[in-house]
Amino acid sequence: MYEKENIISLLFAITFIATYTILCFALPGAKMALGTTTLDRIWVAITCMALFKVVVSLVVASIVGVLPMIVGKRE
Repeated sequence: MYEKENIISLLFAITFIATYTILCFALPGAKMALGTTTLDRIWVAITCMALFKVVVSLVVASIVGVLPMIVGKRE
């Protein structure tokens, strides 16, 4: 039983991180000056529209996290 819960938690975490990372670099965020450093650009990409990215990532990760339970009930 704990193995199934661990798999669900791992799927949720991986999906959340992957979705948030994709949204950071796929959505055009804030305008940046040409002279900014790479770390400044990464920080702006992560923090710009953070609430929206968190909500979308939570929804996607929740759907992916629930899939093993749905498939398990069908078997």
